[in-house]
Amino acid sequence: MPSKGSQFCLNVWVRNKAAVVKSQAWEQVGDNVFGDVVGRIANNFVPDEEVVQGVAEAVLGDLAPELAKKGIHATAELVFLQSNFFVLLVEVRSADFQRMAENGVISRATAHLIQCFEFLPLVARRPLLSSVLCSVAEGLVPELPDEVQADLARRGGVDARVAAAPIADQAAALFDAVAALRQEELDRQRKNSLKQAARDFTGQKEPTLADVTQAVARRCDADIRRTVDFVRDFLEMADCRGPPTVALEQAPSAAAVGDSSLVQKR
Repeated sequence: MPSKGSQFCLNVWVRNKAAVVKSQAWEQVGDNVFGDVVGRIANNFVPDEEVVQGVAEAVLGDLAPELAKKGIHATAELVFLQSNFFVLLVEVRSADFQRMAENGVISRATAHLIQCFEFLPLVARRPLLSSVLCSVAEGLVPELPDEVQADLARRGGVDARVAAAPIADQAAALFDAVAALRQEELDRQRKNSLKQAARDFTGQKEPTLADVTQAVARRCDADIRRTVDFVRDFLEMADCRGPPTVALEQAPSAAAVGDSSLVQKR
């Protein structure tokens, strides 16, 4: 049984989900205006995971046969998928070293040396072959991502970022990837909140910058008008009251004058 050292992970990020959906729509209804419309509508309803699942299945279907052409017999399985990111666990189980030499994967001298292991007892041969398979897996880590990325772009028009990591390093790679996905989700939620606020502010289903600008202008214009109306009403109320009046001191009555004269005579 192959050791853990002959396993590695293939990490894939799909970066153009909308283009993939449009390409699938073109395959169904044709590369025309109708296909563009169908693709645009489907892109709003098809979740990222469904599109990425299809990409992962395509990679799984092609990976083992392509490696077999080089003389490498490997298995691959989908072990993680979230949003636009998925992980394949690849395991090198055996190798045809003669074919690998013919394809230039290893030198012929190395192939002949490995074939000499067949004359060794099984107890001694097994750890040596396991070590060789680990070396084969290590050799695929830097080479395979570029091949998978180019194959996805050529066959399905998929813009993907592909990276491979040994099992020992995969935990850190997966942690970083999940953290990045979490940040993208938070940014998406924040963007949706702002978009909803713009919808409420403008009354438009899909507001543009021009819609927001016009809504702000209307709101400012309404506020200015209310201020002007308030000042005008205040001034009109002041005009209706007229100028302020001063009360004149009441003149003394005749009786009071008479009483005052009597007091003076006495």
